[in-house]
Amino acid sequence: MTAEGRLQRGKANYDAGKFLKNSETLAYIETLEKPKEKPKAAEKK
Repeated sequence: MTAEGRLQRGKANYDAGKFLKNSETLAYIETLEKPKEKPKAAEKK
């Protein structure tokens, strides 16, 4: 199976909430953008 096919199957699993520990689903999750940490706001004095 091609990498694109694995990602498609992983996306389908992820969207359905099934097989979240499956290698295809884990590969898809790795491609998602991770939320960036917000910098701490400067303390106001």
